[in-house]
Amino acid sequence: MRKILSLLGAISLASSSTALVVACGKPKETTPMPSKDWALINNSQANMHGGISHIAKQIILADQYQLDWNLVKKHNDTLTAKETMPKNVNEELETKDFNLSEESSIGDLSNQYFSNSWLAKTNNKDGDIKLDGKRGTSENQFGDLLAKLGLGSEITDLLPLIIQMIGQLDRTSIGDIVSRLPMLDGLLPDLIKDNQETIDNLLAKLDVLFKGGSDFINKMDNKLDRLAIGNQYAKMEATSFMPAMWITLSNGIGLILNPDYKQTTIPTNTSRINSSVKTAGKNFASVFKTNSGATQTEDDILGADFERYSEAVVNIVQALQFLQLHLSLFDNSWSFQPTDSNHLFSEGIDNKTYMRQVLGVESGDGAPITVESVLKKIDEGAKGVINLRYLISVLKTAVGDINMEDSYKGLPLQRLLFVIFSGPEGQKEIIDRWVDKDNNPISLFITALLVEVITDQLTKLDGIGKFEAMIIAGQLEQPISFALTKSLDAILSGQRIAPYLEKTFDALIDKIEKFLVWIPDDDKTEAVKKILKKVVEKRVEVKEILFNLVLNKIPLINAENSWDVLWSGNPLDLSNAIQSKDEVANKLEEIFGNESGIKTLVDNIFDSIDKVDKSIKNVLPNSAMNLRNILLTPIGKIAKSPSLPSDFGDHYLKLNVVEIVNEIADGLEIKGGEKINDDSMNGFNFDPGELKGLWDLIKNYTYQWDVTESNAQNTLDDSQQSSNLITLILKNPDKASKILGLTEKENENHEPIIGSGSFLDFVLNKLLRINNENEGDRVAFICKLLGQILDNLNNPKVDYQAEFQEAYGQKDAFKFEFSDLIIDEEDEIGILGETLKVTFRNSLENDPTRHEGEGPKEYVYIFRYSRDKVENNFEITEISKQLKTS
Repeated sequence: MRKILSLLGAISLASSSTALVVACGKPKETTPMPSKDWALINNSQANMHGGISHIAKQIILADQYQLDWNLVKKHNDTLTAKETMPKNVNEELETKDFNLSEESSIGDLSNQYFSNSWLAKTNNKDGDIKLDGKRGTSENQFGDLLAKLGLGSEITDLLPLIIQMIGQLDRTSIGDIVSRLPMLDGLLPDLIKDNQETIDNLLAKLDVLFKGGSDFINKMDNKLDRLAIGNQYAKMEATSFMPAMWITLSNGIGLILNPDYKQTTIPTNTSRINSSVKTAGKNFASVFKTNSGATQTEDDILGADFERYSEAVVNIVQALQFLQLHLSLFDNSWSFQPTDSNHLFSEGIDNKTYMRQVLGVESGDGAPITVESVLKKIDEGAKGVINLRYLISVLKTAVGDINMEDSYKGLPLQRLLFVIFSGPEGQKEIIDRWVDKDNNPISLFITALLVEVITDQLTKLDGIGKFEAMIIAGQLEQPISFALTKSLDAILSGQRIAPYLEKTFDALIDKIEKFLVWIPDDDKTEAVKKILKKVVEKRVEVKEILFNLVLNKIPLINAENSWDVLWSGNPLDLSNAIQSKDEVANKLEEIFGNESGIKTLVDNIFDSIDKVDKSIKNVLPNSAMNLRNILLTPIGKIAKSPSLPSDFGDHYLKLNVVEIVNEIADGLEIKGGEKINDDSMNGFNFDPGELKGLWDLIKNYTYQWDVTESNAQNTLDDSQQSSNLITLILKNPDKASKILGLTEKENENHEPIIGSGSFLDFVLNKLLRINNENEGDRVAFICKLLGQILDNLNNPKVDYQAEFQEAYGQKDAFKFEFSDLIIDEEDEIGILGETLKVTFRNSLENDPTRHEGEGPKEYVYIFRYSRDKVENNFEITEISKQLKTS
């Protein structure tokens, strides 16, 4: 970024020394004055054009992309004027000019002809040309972001140091920090005194929040009780783990996206969990509808948003635990190296059979696999488990070894996807007997969502009411869920999809025949009903046209091994199907007649297919959109129009998914194929249920922090007493370290002893386990992970050099037009002024208002420059900008 910004600065900011010279020669070349022995002067129109075009380009690019001027000005000033001028204005450098030669840079030329005083005066007509951009100036992206939110520079300037420190923390350094807590006793009183009014308001609010039986206390108790899934779902069997995961995950996402989102409850009787998955899919459809936003009452002391987002966090934490328990059941297969798509877990067992065995569907001893039993094997006594080290290891196993010559054909990733997206059932072949439990959980969820969306769309059609729409959409549920489950299983086991879609088509025709009676006979629906009746009557011919001319020409559908095509082929190439448009239209017109309007309908459908095809190709413009290419393409280049790098997170945008996973895993020394109960995982299991213990301690703090040998009671008056930790510290800031648990006693290493039952005792010994040398250092792991990610986000190391130089050199982006040439009336030779109009086409601008098919926006910049006599440099007297309209 810095290099780019240097481009803009070197142009006209550099001090320009004025050459005292005399006007001589004609305007387009520099020659000595015939009768006087004066020096050559800056009076070449070509050179003037070269100088102003360079200045204009840098001003425009700095303005358009919010680049820092001091960095921009350094970038292209070193380009030779001889090479740059013909590219900019199609004119040659006049080397007879004063102090210029073949080796002169474009920056030298600009500085010789133009003064930089215009920058200090900020002479632009409408004030809308901004040369105060910050891109390229900062290596503290988080600080810049927080500064915009009003955080003071004293804190934001420290962020890089804080992030660096986080990455170096471990259990030993945490102990060192704790030993320095007495410093708080001196800092807090002054801080509270300086903000007494705010503290008093906070204390009043805390009194309301923490009073016995308050709504806030009850809600927090409930949320934290639910964080650990072992508290509520100890007896839930393994077959319900993934349905529960999809329910809680959709709750979490839905609550974040929609203030009025209706959560789905996991039933106590998990035999009915499939019904809840359908409800979750139906509820999730509301995310795609407009909403009025959450309402807030005076009783919501922390606000409706707090309630909503805290519920979202609870659900997402639960979903993570369900997923992790489910994954851990397959630990014995992670180190297996599969050689074909239908034996991903074991050489002699197909995928479905293996999954049924692992989930206990076909276990011989009859002992159910439950949340409780899995947790017991992972961490005795834990009510829940989240192990980030394990999840990273699973990802490393799936994608860590992928490269362009991948010899595994993506089979480790296919295995992980099978574990997550498939299910133990789904083996029936007859759609009429297909029921909820036959579906993969994700297929059931998506089907319910689609049925809800279809119902809403049908109610918008003239002549179809809500009841009729529900009946019609409900008839589609069975074939849709069958198609999704069987197609997904076919892909994840390397089979052909087409046979299942053919069965789905037959079932759909049967359903259409049944729900035709629900479509009213009136003028509004007559045409649709007539076409549907004909489809039922000519089902064989329609099916032949649909599959032979359209669906079977899509590689993913017709491939013998659909996974191979999805992995490294061109699975969603629709071009061959699109070429069949005329043939499809003609054949259908033979069936429906030329009066039916079927040809227009086919045109509209294929136009939509063509748009989809273009959208797919736009995801990876230079290669086929398959899984391998997606995983190996830098994230910033996926489905992205040309643009400048992002100020935030550019480090990760330059990497692909495989590189990111490997960077994180390697930085934490995580190998693939690790099991959750391996020794390497010891100490990295976090029980969310422990947060409930921390909360109980905070809301009712009973630690006797002020007890001495002669005094068995806290020596505080009533105004200083409180049952909650936060209020207690705010009322006694000079005793904060003691209240938190730091005593005046020391151990043999001269370290302060932590009081048993205190806040510090709970955090250090139960949550962080800093004294357990037999376990992995979870403090160091979390801090190193967090520090690594934060540092990469905070220091994107973007210099914009390549992008800026490319933008500067684009001929199609700039159009220069010169006019209003002013010549000295006395000598009829000296140039005194001119006007430059630049039309700029912004091809790098991400414009969300641009409609499909519209090109990049165009802007018109006007530069007026003049001088009162030839001896002086030109002054830019006016710069203006306007969006060009058609």
